[in-house]
Amino acid sequence: MSCYVKSLKGGKEWATPVNSVEEYRALRNDAGHLALLQRIRQESDKAKRDELKNLMLTFYHQGLFPNGWVQGSKDPSDTTSIDIDDRDAFERAKVVLLADPERYGLVMLERSISQGGHAVFLREKGKTILENQVRIAMMLHVELDCNNKNANRRLYATSASEEDLLYVSPKLFNNEYNAEEVAAERKILEERERKGLEEVPEGAHSNDKHYRPWEHAWNRKDESSQSVEPSSDDEMEEVLEYEGIPYARIIDAYWDVANGSETPKEGNRDTKTFHLAKALGPICNYDRELMAKVIPCYDGFTEQEKMKCIDSVR
Repeated sequence: MSCYVKSLKGGKEWATPVNSVEEYRALRNDAGHLALLQRIRQESDKAKRDELKNLMLTFYHQGLFPNGWVQGSKDPSDTTSIDIDDRDAFERAKVVLLADPERYGLVMLERSISQGGHAVFLREKGKTILENQVRIAMMLHVELDCNNKNANRRLYATSASEEDLLYVSPKLFNNEYNAEEVAAERKILEERERKGLEEVPEGAHSNDKHYRPWEHAWNRKDESSQSVEPSSDDEMEEVLEYEGIPYARIIDAYWDVANGSETPKEGNRDTKTFHLAKALGPICNYDRELMAKVIPCYDGFTEQEKMKCIDSVR
């Protein structure tokens, strides 16, 4: 089980399992919750907004709570979650994730209350929550809040509308639970933490809310498992993919999300191509030549005009 909804009993937080996509959507679309969500999104005062957030529908995705009581639980669930607070970073990550959810193990993607969003992924077994969060942050090139690595970390929910709930998989509600297996894995994970065996960069155990793992030295125990440089024969194919996903597929997904599956036309080619280049920049490493190869010239757009759009975001 990787989805629980928070409730209060006797002043303590309890977790109730959510068993299906239908149940999950119904909770998110509850009339009272939607009214509260609208109030929060319209509230300009931060203190008041934070006060209202305490009344919101919230879910747990990183821990297992078979007895219902949240506090003190350290048993990991099958998933891990990350916050992507920066709006632009979330929009870029969204396009990549929705282009191939299965590749990333994505099981839920949602917009947050005010900006950015949350993503939940299948956790790589044998690795801690933090190790999995770092792995995902590296793949998507997004900042990581290092304070969110606890099993009882919770996420404030938005609605089940297409604008808020961008993706949800039945895998999020897997009910298989083996207490002995979970207890055994928990010992392994605690030992990895205690002995410093986690494969994470320096500073990952800090309280940094804007941690960039790619900027720090790594603690990798098995260098043989790391990627090797592509041969010259493979280079052309490699540069036209991002994490194994063809850029063409990513661009198709971008237009599905950003423009109702419509590609740019005369009259909006400049603006639309600029926004596409802005979204692709981080996953192309702002490589001008690569971006020129993967971004098409839409509806009679000249190569020179396209390059002006690309150069304006570099």
